[in-house]
Amino acid sequence: MSGNNNNNNRFEGKPHVDTILFIECGFGNDSHGQDATKAAVRACRNAIEFNSIPSITRLVPGGYDELKLDVLLAVP
Repeated sequence: MSGNNNNNNRFEGKPHVDTILFIECGFGNDSHGQDATKAAVRACRNAIEFNSIPSITRLVPGGYDELKLDVLLAVP
């Protein structure tokens, strides 16, 4: 996807979240199957599973069950 392509541009329009609590990066791959979806899921899990947010229930009504992710993927 080139930088000049305006179709499906994630940076246009209002985001689906009101408040950004934290930003995290993750890495995922599927060396054997070369499945981009499997790699994307692994990257998301990698980004969130090693974080500790002890006050999440105070920050987000409903805690982890109501937490929303806004994911931006980069695929070579």
